[in-house]
Amino acid sequence: MLPRHHRLTRPEDFRRAIRSGFKAVTPTVIVHGMWSSTETANVDVRVGVTVSKAVGGSVVRHRVARQIRHAMAAQLSGLPAGSWWVIRALPGAGQARTVAEDVERGVRIIVKASKVGPA
Repeated sequence: MLPRHHRLTRPEDFRRAIRSGFKAVTPTVIVHGMWSSTETANVDVRVGVTVSKAVGGSVVRHRVARQIRHAMAAQLSGLPAGSWWVIRALPGAGQARTVAEDVERGVRIIVKASKVGPA
């Protein structure tokens, strides 16, 4: 579970992270990452998760969201300070077993492409 201070909750924050940052597409998720080295120094990493009804029923959607949050919680210490992350589950995520791996892969792609933080 992500602590409260690591959560993106406002729709404006989701939009800003999606429009202003980097994007990585994997088979089960789309990962958006955004940060600014000047205004976000010493600020917590924040994460938002979206899982649409196209992924499946309520039980499936909540399971996928938990997998995504768990994968991101494990990576918090290695992410650039002040970064914002939005992970959107794709329709195939409900049947896939690789959601957590795809989240990790997407984050690595973005961090490497932006040349910020650990590679």
